[in-house]
Amino acid sequence: MKFKKLSSLLFAFVFAFAFLVISCNNDSTEEQSSTIMLSAEATSATVGDVVSLSVSFSGWSANPTAVDVYMKESSDALKTGVAVSAGKITLDTSHFEAGTYNLYVASGSVKSNSIEVTLTKNSLKAPAGLAVAASTETNTVKVTWTNNGAKRYWIYYNTSDDTATATCASRSGISGTYGYEITLSASGTYYFWIKSADGYDSTDKTSDFSSSVIYNFTYSN
Repeated sequence: MKFKKLSSLLFAFVFAFAFLVISCNNDSTEEQSSTIMLSAEATSATVGDVVSLSVSFSGWSANPTAVDVYMKESSDALKTGVAVSAGKITLDTSHFEAGTYNLYVASGSVKSNSIEVTLTKNSLKAPAGLAVAASTETNTVKVTWTNNGAKRYWIYYNTSDDTATATCASRSGISGTYGYEITLSASGTYYFWIKSADGYDSTDKTSDFSSSVIYNFTYSN
């Protein structure tokens, strides 16, 4: 009788241990099978562009809503908590240097594959030769510049030396030969700038602002 009881206890112990091992192995397998796949819609861009990355998850009970972006072989995250929306993440490269980046994303201990993205400097240059003079029209000044081959030129002015609050007078100037005329509504000191641009829209690439030109304007009633 003692032998039968001992056998029963031993069988119960072995069964419980086996169940525990199988359960642990299943949990480990589920964790190990979780993967992140990363790809880029474009592998080259200009510094300042937003780079779109496609992300897909497998083996997750609930897909992550945010991931960390790393450079390959780097222990420090380049961007943390980047939101994942509709299987995509966007990476603003405004503060990046030009160069080639090997990027991967991670959620916890699970990492994606690495992809290569090359960023180049903005090739657009601010026009030179900016000049402001009185126009033949009353209360109007004429802005001219030297063409540098850009598709469009954006002209700005302000009553203070501040490009951040400057008014964009035109995004359609196509030639500095004939210039662009701006009507002013008050006397004072005005500052003028110009940019090269690829198009009309605010999302089009532009150069940096040119150096400012100062013009003292007298309004005529």
